[in-house]
Amino acid sequence: MERKLDHAVSSGEAGKTVGWILDSSLALSARQIRSLKFQPDGILLNGIRVRTDVVVREGDCLSVTFRETGGCLLVPAEGAVFVIYEDEDILAVNKPSGVVVHPSPGHYADSLLNCLEGQGFSHLHSIGRLDRDTSGLMVFAKHKAAALRLARQRENGRFQKVYLALVLGRPQQSEGTIDAPVGRMPGGGMRMQVCADGKPARTEYRVVREYKTYSLVAFLLWTGRTHQIRVHMAAIGHPLLGDPLYGTEESGLGRAALHAAAAALFQPFTGAPLSWEIPLPADLRELVPGEETLSALKEFARKN
Repeated sequence: MERKLDHAVSSGEAGKTVGWILDSSLALSARQIRSLKFQPDGILLNGIRVRTDVVVREGDCLSVTFRETGGCLLVPAEGAVFVIYEDEDILAVNKPSGVVVHPSPGHYADSLLNCLEGQGFSHLHSIGRLDRDTSGLMVFAKHKAAALRLARQRENGRFQKVYLALVLGRPQQSEGTIDAPVGRMPGGGMRMQVCADGKPARTEYRVVREYKTYSLVAFLLWTGRTHQIRVHMAAIGHPLLGDPLYGTEESGLGRAALHAAAAALFQPFTGAPLSWEIPLPADLRELVPGEETLSALKEFARKN
């Protein structure tokens, strides 16, 4: 993967060094800058290779070329890949339930990344993860520079994802925030729990629709802990339907009823706002008759 980025030096940047521009204006990490130095066309000023201590002038064109080096160890695999957006820096896909994102024991050749490799998408960097059984939106960066910028957006709240879940019962409050640390359960394998010595975790929720024995709830995550939504909802007495770890499988779904439904972020280099929505998959839609749109999610996002 190769990505060239051109930057025109502004009047406010005149008199600064190339290194300052790379660090402050282009927001590159020290590691990325070091890597660019070793490439013949990694750092060019007006088409000429330069050192990072060179002083720039207004109107100069600073060019950097990012490359993902090294061979790919992923086994290409066949499989349906539902791409919903692609540009030079970002790939957004709709992940089906039952598919793991990364190769792992028992899934070295059938993960989502294996399928993407089979479609010609290599050296991808996932921005956040989804559990195997969680369906919905996933965003990948096509190179490390984009990955770094998107990770920073997640940290400062400019990259937001909204989830939909079916939870047991009806929460007493129609909306609220669960602010409770999450950590591993001793002897519990993959199970997590709310515990005083866990990592900070904050989940905002809003009830979208109530049914006889369960509710459709939208979630906005301010942290990204393992199983965060599942753990937080179980902690307040409303585990997800079909969740074998924190609730019960009696719903007949065969998986926890969780779907990554929408995301909003900014293109890492142009700054253009980007957003996508993915309707509920068929298995969850059967349990929410008439819920064909995500208008409730739009309202949820506007209020945050």
